[in-house]
Amino acid sequence: MPTPPTTRLDMWEPWPDVLDRISWQTTKDVFATWFKSAHASMDEENKILTVHVKNNYAKEWLEKRMCHVVRNCVEPHLNGEAKDTTIRYMVGGIPSKPAPSPTLPTPPKNPGPGHFKAELVNADPLFSFITPSIYAMRFWQPLLGSGAYGLWLCLYSFAYEARIRQNHWPTIALLSEICANGNRHQILGRNAQGGKNPRPARPGWLRQLAAQKLIHVRTEGGGKQSYYFKILEKLPLLTNGQVSMLPDSIQREHKRWLLVHSIDFEEWSQTSFTDGFTNEGDGDAEGGR
Repeated sequence: MPTPPTTRLDMWEPWPDVLDRISWQTTKDVFATWFKSAHASMDEENKILTVHVKNNYAKEWLEKRMCHVVRNCVEPHLNGEAKDTTIRYMVGGIPSKPAPSPTLPTPPKNPGPGHFKAELVNADPLFSFITPSIYAMRFWQPLLGSGAYGLWLCLYSFAYEARIRQNHWPTIALLSEICANGNRHQILGRNAQGGKNPRPARPGWLRQLAAQKLIHVRTEGGGKQSYYFKILEKLPLLTNGQVSMLPDSIQREHKRWLLVHSIDFEEWSQTSFTDGFTNEGDGDAEGGR
């Protein structure tokens, strides 16, 4: 690997846009602390992108904790050479041109292949709550499993952001990195496979959420598809049938929760939940291969 440059370098031109993408995928404090003063230079001949930071602590933190975020935001600017490009982090050697303040590029009107659109839907169910951290974590999470529940929260966050930042199309790859350590089959599921090494079909977390009427999924295109998600904005109370699927201890806790919040047990037990996707068709919650 070439030795670190000892002279000041020209800033890599796409870096301001990369910073903007990073700012939307990190908190305000994280961006201000670790990225605002960072710069980047590109060695085109050796296909090495160097991210310049101010100290060793920042270098180690970005290498260990934010490398996937940086690569995801850099790859759209590598003109198909992402696999051949090495991203490294270096203390000092700041490029001679200061990076301008990040500006939002003009986004496309529709998500492209491999991207998705998320939209919140308020079904106004009979019983609902606003803070997911109370009822949902205690009862919906054990019903769905932590993976599918985490995916719902992530989709909710993208849909909430879409109300402010229109025409922002995250990728399924990014969703997989956030929720499943990059394993897209956890999100989309897998089709059955025959032959010498047969494997059964495995439904993904999207299908689990759709089966519980928490999301609606529509896909467009063949091969690498575009995804359109509608996410229930207010989660309802579990139905009697759903609660019966939980362990006995959680069922008892759920009954106690209803009593504490003055919800009539008999009325609740006869309530069925009607989702807000009745006019959306059957949808397609599987995109696995």
